[in-house]
Parts: sequence; structure tokens; C-alpha cells
Amino acid sequence: MDIGEALYSSNSTSWKKRMGLIIVIRDLLMFRRHAFHNLLHYLFEAKFTLFLLLLNIALFLFLPAIEFFPKDLATTSFYTLFASLFFHLNNVHLLNNMIGLWLFGRALEKRLGVWKMVLVYVVAGVFSQLVYAAMYWPSNTPVMGASGAIMGLVATGMILMPFHVIYELITPLPLVVYGWIGVVMDLFGLLSGVPGVAHVAHLAGFASGYFIVELLNIQH
Repeated sequence: MDIGEALYSSNSTSWKKRMGLIIVIRDLLMFRRHAFHNLLHYLFEAKFTLFLLLLNIALFLFLPAIEFFPKDLATTSFYTLFASLFFHLNNVHLLNNMIGLWLFGRALEKRLGVWKMVLVYVVAGVFSQLVYAAMYWPSNTPVMGASGAIMGLVATGMILMPFHVIYELITPLPLVVYGWIGVVMDLFGLLSGVPGVAHVAHLAGFASGYFIVELLNIQH
């Protein structure tokens, strides 16, 4: 091989390496762009669910908690029946509820649309508080949190889309499986007398989901 051929071979190899590097960089940039686009789509696909999640977090961080006492219904503080649905006792309470809201709320909002999703959330939340008030009127034990409303979303989702797979948790399972796990845990907590958790409100919210589906005349 003479000098000219050697230089040509060297330049060709160098050119191929540079082109390979350019292609790798291009593919990485395209991957990042698509990944960012997919992330935005995932976050904003269910706008009302995202709004509810951010609202609950903001209220928890910046405002004093509002509790609902059953006997508030007989006073001018009756508004706590609704307001307390957006406040949480502590970080763990907030985290658990927001995970449930995000997973089940997203799925249901995409199935029902915003306004029916709002109705399910509000009706289930208020109904769960009223049942709790009836059960705990004598002791006037306070309650707060979105658990009853979220359990209403869970029940509605179990009826309308039972085999929708939840991928975001550790083990991908159909919505109906995660829903019944939640119900069994609440039943166990209620029967065993686990303190500090409003299992009655959770179960009432769950039960309301079945009536809400019929009330809204939603096709199964």
C-alpha cells in the first residue's frame, strides 16, 4: 500500500467514525425529545386529576387543616363536610391518597371525561362523610381526607373498566384486583378496630360508586 492509499484509508475510517458519532448523538436527541413529549402527554392527559392532585398538595402545604366534625352539620360550620375532602392529616396520609387519586383518577377521567369524573369524586366524597357522620354522631369524632372520594373512583372504575391494567405500581395488575385489595384492607381494619383511620368513610365511598354508575346512566 502506498502513502496515498494509506491516507485515503485513514481518512475514510476517521470519516466513518465521525458519521457514527453524529448518528448516535442524533438518535439520543430524538429519544430525549420523544421521552419528554411522552412525559408531558402522561402528565397532562388527565388534566382534572392533575389539578386535584396539585390542589390537595398545595392546601396541605400552605393552609391549616380543616376537619369535619359530624355535628358541624347542625351548625354554620357545615361547609367542612366538603372542605375537609381536600385536607390530610400528615405526609403519609397525603401520599397514599394522591397515589390512589393519580392511578385510579387518570384511568377514570379518560373513560368518563371531566364532568362525570367531577360528579363521581364529589358525590362519593360527600356521601362517605355523611355515612361517617351518622356512625360517629354521638362521639363527634372528626375526619378529613379524600379517601372516600377516591374509593368512589375505585368502585366506578371496577365496574366500567375492571381489567384496565395499572402499570405504575410494583406489580402490574388489573384495576379490579387493586380495588378489592383496598376493600379487604378496609374491612380488616374496621373489624379489627385499627384506630386513626376512617374505614367506614372509605367503604361508604366505595359503595357509592355502584349507585353513581346507575345514577349517571353510564354504560358498562
